Amino acid sequence: MFDGMNKKAAAASGVDRISDLPDALLQHVLSLLPADQAVQTSVLARRWRHLWKGMPALRLVGPKTRFATAQDFDRFVNRLIAVRGHLPLVSCEVEAYAYLTWDDYGREPEEPEPHLYFDSWIQ
Repeated sequence: MFDGMNKKAAAASGVDRISDLPDALLQHVLSLLPADQAVQTSVLARRWRHLWKGMPALRLVGPKTRFATAQDFDRFVNRLIAVRGHLPLVSCEVEAYAYLTWDDYGREPEEPEPHLYFDSWIQ
């Protein structure tokens, strides 16, 4: 630990040094996580409730790796973008294109489909 404090003493004193960090730094760290995990940090404490909204970068990972269906992934990303509003975004990484086929949307299997919402997400 820092300042000569060991782990046991830090835990006993209830020291939370992460919460002392500036919002911009915490948002940068959150932007390194997949977006769904970053959003989950909102339950940690009141201060963390809205931090994820100001992340400078989004990592949209799914649907099959993190979401049950393509529709679940679509709903999550659509809601995420709506809640963020017009906050600036430095980068956005989307890892979904290789997973989606018509079968993921309940149609003919194994026919690749460009993602239905990509254009609107980019706009």
